[in-house]
Amino acid sequence: MNARAGRIRVSKPALLDELRPGHEVIEASAGTGKTYTLQRLVADLVIRGASTIDRILVVTFTEKATQELRTRIRAYLQEVHDKTADDDQPPFWEIDAEARERLASALRAFEQAPVSTIHGFCRQVLQEAALEGRTLFDRELADERALFGRAFREALNRVFTRQPEPAAMLEASLAAGRSIEALEQELWNVHADGGRLWPAWEDWRAWIDGLDPAWFAQADTLVLDWKAAKVHHSTVASAAKALAALAAELPQADTDFRRAQVLDRLSLGSLWKAAAALEGDHGPLHQWLQRGGASLLSPEALLAHRFLPEVRGTQHRLAQTEGLFTFQGMVQGVVEALEGPGGEALAQRLRQRYDIALVDEFQDTDPLQWQVFRRIFLREDRRLVLIGDPKQAIYGFRGGDLPTYQAACAELLHGAEPQRLERNFRSTAAVIEAYNHILGGGTDGYFADPALYPRPVACGLERLQATVQERPIPPADVLVLDTAQGGQSLWRRLARQLALRVRDLVASNIQFGEPGRTRALGYGDVQILVGKASEGELMARALRAEGIPCAFYKQKGLFQTREAEEWLDALRAVADPRNPSAQLRAFLSAFFGYSLADLRSLASLREDHPALQRLLAWGALARQQRFGELLEAMQEESGLVRRLLLAEAGYRSLVNVRHIAEALMGAASQRRMTLEDLIRQLDRWRRGAEKPSAEESDLQRLEGDQEAVQILTLHAAKGLEAPIVAIFAYGKGRGSSLTRFHHLGQRALALGAAPEAVKRQAAKEAHEESERLLYVGMTRAQVKLILCAFAETNDKGDLRKLQNAYDPLNARLVKRLDQRGDLFQWERVTALGVSAPEAGPPRLPGHLALPPVPPAPSVDHGSLARAARPFITTSFTALQHRLELAEAPLRGDRDQAGARPAPGDLPAGPATGQALHELLEWADPTTMDALAAWSKRPDVQAQIQAVLDQHGLPRSCAAKAAEMVYAGLRSDLPLAWGGAIQIARCGRLLREVDFFSRFVDARRFPQEKDLLKGSIDALCEQDGRVYLLDWKSNLLPDYASETLHATVMAHYLLQAQVYLQACLAFLDIRDEAAYEARFGGILYVFLRGLPDQGTWSLRPSWTECQAWQRELERIHQEVVHG
Repeated sequence: MNARAGRIRVSKPALLDELRPGHEVIEASAGTGKTYTLQRLVADLVIRGASTIDRILVVTFTEKATQELRTRIRAYLQEVHDKTADDDQPPFWEIDAEARERLASALRAFEQAPVSTIHGFCRQVLQEAALEGRTLFDRELADERALFGRAFREALNRVFTRQPEPAAMLEASLAAGRSIEALEQELWNVHADGGRLWPAWEDWRAWIDGLDPAWFAQADTLVLDWKAAKVHHSTVASAAKALAALAAELPQADTDFRRAQVLDRLSLGSLWKAAAALEGDHGPLHQWLQRGGASLLSPEALLAHRFLPEVRGTQHRLAQTEGLFTFQGMVQGVVEALEGPGGEALAQRLRQRYDIALVDEFQDTDPLQWQVFRRIFLREDRRLVLIGDPKQAIYGFRGGDLPTYQAACAELLHGAEPQRLERNFRSTAAVIEAYNHILGGGTDGYFADPALYPRPVACGLERLQATVQERPIPPADVLVLDTAQGGQSLWRRLARQLALRVRDLVASNIQFGEPGRTRALGYGDVQILVGKASEGELMARALRAEGIPCAFYKQKGLFQTREAEEWLDALRAVADPRNPSAQLRAFLSAFFGYSLADLRSLASLREDHPALQRLLAWGALARQQRFGELLEAMQEESGLVRRLLLAEAGYRSLVNVRHIAEALMGAASQRRMTLEDLIRQLDRWRRGAEKPSAEESDLQRLEGDQEAVQILTLHAAKGLEAPIVAIFAYGKGRGSSLTRFHHLGQRALALGAAPEAVKRQAAKEAHEESERLLYVGMTRAQVKLILCAFAETNDKGDLRKLQNAYDPLNARLVKRLDQRGDLFQWERVTALGVSAPEAGPPRLPGHLALPPVPPAPSVDHGSLARAARPFITTSFTALQHRLELAEAPLRGDRDQAGARPAPGDLPAGPATGQALHELLEWADPTTMDALAAWSKRPDVQAQIQAVLDQHGLPRSCAAKAAEMVYAGLRSDLPLAWGGAIQIARCGRLLREVDFFSRFVDARRFPQEKDLLKGSIDALCEQDGRVYLLDWKSNLLPDYASETLHATVMAHYLLQAQVYLQACLAFLDIRDEAAYEARFGGILYVFLRGLPDQGTWSLRPSWTECQAWQRELERIHQEVVHG
């Protein structure tokens, strides 16, 4: 048939004939062709003449998706336009000359087709509606995190430190141990989330103001009422105690923030529980308590309520006056313009421009975005089509809001069902049947909300198959474990099992495709989906150990990598090339490649040394702002590329180095910068205080196009597919002070301690999001799905929960254990206990072949390696970390959880310990008179204030700091074996004694050269004996001898052993007689407990000293020799 002379028939989706003429919702499932349907919906509107291409608004959520959608829509319009033969699969479009002309017109005008991101659409609206939005016509995109940081600092200087109420709140917060940086980050987290802080400030205010302190006189009667109502006796006892404490403390708090601190400190959960359990009217105090659980604000939430509006207002003002906008600000700006005085006129102009809006990925929308489309298009004379898959709503943590999607659907459909895409064109029929068996349906379905998956999808590609030796393979492998206990050891061994399974599957030569058009699957056809980056690293090590090539896909945190740190070190050395510290850090980076052993010869460089000359040459390029040449020279002239390509996993590092260099060059080209500006910019990226403007700028790129297993997170997997997919996501997420939930249908946030009802609601919503996230993971597979099931039960025989995001899927797998052997290959794995062997050393990937090596003579490689091993230098802190003990820093900042400083006391945290150590080193005990006189000396006050300022501590703590320093140097420190010492009266005193000491006894192990390093706070001599003293600023619940002993034994015993050996070596004490004559003992002085308590002392016997030395020898063997 001549297509130009007559009609042709072109197949179209049947769904298009079922769409209602007004507003519509198209609900997809994974692999059902959502984008395919969207491009044909656009074509349908053009072919039928329902609209022209420039009047069809198509909106999606990322720039990448936008470009792909534009390309595919245009290509499909061209394909239909150029067709010359009839299709044979109904239903059809009848393409006549008129329809063909419409297609041609659409192609000619396609550059005007409004296909964009939601933010791009809002930006265009704001530019055209600058008057309605009261904004500048020409605005510049700004990083919202950086702009928020500027606004916070301006508000801090202008308001928070100057007005009495916020200044008092800020000071109290800092005194409780929080830093300015932590406060800024917490406010940013709340702002970026977009949820409404709960409870509202007005509810808190009304509740607090509604209390009459005289009501506390009813407390005894209320306790009797609880008992009469048979409230549990333990709850009554705890509630009565809490009520008494509340009556004593709350009336004394004179500001809102102090009231919030009192309520937070008293832990009133039992009180709210008792009040809720008592029904009826039991007086005003009972009524007030019943409202407490829903009205209580934590100190953090109260501060956010008071500070965040000021920061947001400042940010808005900065954006307006400087002509800036942010991604979220664009949407907010359109909402404000539509709701302003000229809003209806603006909405009408937009309606006149567009006949229809097609919104893709609508399950990831947020309330503001929906408000924009609702305001413009939700009218009878316009059409709005929402396209999404609520089962894939997995971005709640960054604003995506499933309840908003559901509310929008209800408003559009008025109770009708959405149009559903129910044929999967991604996976084999067997894979679809396998995950449908897991998902089930109805009230016994996988999803807590049965409406998410009312009917199972069917296979759209019946001929698609996967075979081994022409026999179909089972679509799902499930490794069944009888325990989830074992920590990292279990996960390491499970990762190895998955690696072995991947190796065996690829080796089995799976043929995938339609009959006659199959291909063998390789490592590049495998995806392993993880929950977080550490699981990805674990999986990568397991794969490499089996010689399997692997690569990370869209791994976040480019600027938190080692490569970013090395770029920062190298650039700092270029900026200050003669700074020894900057030099040494740069020399250890890949830009120079020196080893630790080399640094001794590099401590003082001659002017003509090549390393220094290279830094100076690079510095000259930087001063001339020739940053392109500088960044290229630092990569090429340094030999970095060659070194990385020869290193294990070096290609990953090289890709990161190149990527960071591009980001730096982009920043330098956007505005005039000095090298110092570039360093500050990179430092802000590393700290997360700012992000580069480019989309996905913080994602690490794939290391190449080689055939490699791809490791990626479940979130990053959305929209992707692979023949073989394994899920390895069993870790717990990071803890957060934010609790996300929905209250009365609106997104809400609780900051700090949340009530039990809120925690339950948040846990329910988190569980449901985990269901959706794991659904995304399962439905990526085309041929084979690899899962794990943990079938461990508790004492009652119930399945033990994993307490992580894998729980929903695990419960379904265990419930279906051993069912459908035609679909599932259930394999019991019993060798993952603590005695199971670890993976061997990494092997070369199978596709790499090395030339044969002639047999070498038999040698003792272990002895040679030990003999050639350079000596190491380590410290007490490093030893604790290597031995996987609790992290115990040298300074006294191991505050006990839950312990809070008393009013006026120094705050908790390491800053206090560092400040006190500096003051104890500075103060001269021989010039100390009475405390009152000494603390008022101008030099003392100036020094204390300077140190407090340096460490970010409030000056209001100066008196307490003086008192603690004075007590440390002038108090009598009791000795457990009798007597006391006072630092001020000691004959000789050394403070901050830095040392390097042999790790093991040089006389017994002359070949071992390893060193221990550290710094002893004080050595003092009294009556001819030397005492070793360490200051501690720990915040403990009390400073009784039992508490001090438990603290030292738990955290500082290894430190005492290390320091004692260093002290004995310093004093040249080698036998028991010298020890008894010259060594006095060890003292740990807890400054907060002085003068009456706070001293722990020990004088080990010589036999114990020798035992301690042997313990260090054992640790040396474990750490150094493995």
